[in-house]
Amino acid sequence: MRLNPLNRLVALVSIIIVAVLAGGCASSEEATGGSTTMAATTAAPAAPAEAAPAEAAPAPAEAVVEHATVVFALPVASPDEGQVWAYVPQAAGFFADENLTVEFVPSDGGTAALRQVAAGNADFSVNNPEALINAVAEGLDLRAVASVLTSQIHGLRTLEGSGVSSYEDLRGGRVAISSFTSGSYHFARFALAENGLDPDTDVEFVATGSRAGMLDAAESGDVDAFAVWDTRVALFSSQGAEIKTLPSSRKDMPADLLIANGEFIDASPDVVVRFARAVFKGIVFARANPEAAVEMFQETFPESADSSTSELSKALLNSRLANAGLVDGQKGWGDIPVEGYRALLEADLALGIVETLPENLEDVLVTSFGRQIRDFDMAEVEILARGWTP
Repeated sequence: MRLNPLNRLVALVSIIIVAVLAGGCASSEEATGGSTTMAATTAAPAAPAEAAPAEAAPAPAEAVVEHATVVFALPVASPDEGQVWAYVPQAAGFFADENLTVEFVPSDGGTAALRQVAAGNADFSVNNPEALINAVAEGLDLRAVASVLTSQIHGLRTLEGSGVSSYEDLRGGRVAISSFTSGSYHFARFALAENGLDPDTDVEFVATGSRAGMLDAAESGDVDAFAVWDTRVALFSSQGAEIKTLPSSRKDMPADLLIANGEFIDASPDVVVRFARAVFKGIVFARANPEAAVEMFQETFPESADSSTSELSKALLNSRLANAGLVDGQKGWGDIPVEGYRALLEADLALGIVETLPENLEDVLVTSFGRQIRDFDMAEVEILARGWTP
């Protein structure tokens, strides 16, 4: 469902009428010493004509925002409610407000999406910092322009009754992942390594996909644990699975970023800002009205929503929104907490998750767009969200 454009138009016309009437009253009061009675306006003769004041210079014309079509590579093969940064700004009209047409392309995991952006087949994606840094080390021209997830969505999980209560219990075991290009794979390697296991020799990773195949493998005992993200945990829990998450120091570190092709950023910085601004308006909207966001998911990706109930969709969405809020130290929506990412990546480096770090991290984590990206009225977006109707 979309925001009702008629409601927006009526509100705008009302504001204009009020402004015109207020201006007319002010002029009448100035001409009559504050009185607006008919006697006051007709009793005095007209004043002698005076030289007309010099005409004020006209206000500069508002810059024309050129239309642009961009491609957004989603880091999942089948869009789910977690892709809130895609379907809400699309259905709420925030991309259109920025004069953007956005095409969505699914991918087999975050790394696959990243390579689409690096190849120029897509302009934007949302990806984990490890995949970004490793791609940059390969010579790919990619940069992050905003922080989207401020805490980790990934985790290493087990089922109650699996017999696994610690990392040591996984030595010699099997761990399910959706694919080797998934951010959960990077998370699992980090979590295993920081807890004394060698992810290359002490466990076997098995690619099962992220839906029924993964849960079936865990319930049958074919795998001992599974690495998967927040919305999948909510989905499996809705199906009756009792899931526990093994602890990791990584949980409270910043996570996924909005990433673009470096050449595209240099050529179209205004498009980068407009796209990112719409993305964060979408997140703010969803947090204010999750029910409306669920409707928007079903409208934008009906092929993925066919088997989902609204209550389940809302649970999946809320599991993602829990990791997409503002945190202490952020200047506002999209702000990249560079020092938080530095600590994360240095830990990755020590554990071999990334092979090298750029000499200047801020050449890759670009903070210069932040002020323009968050140049929107959050309260106004929240009011729009709360007043949304089908």
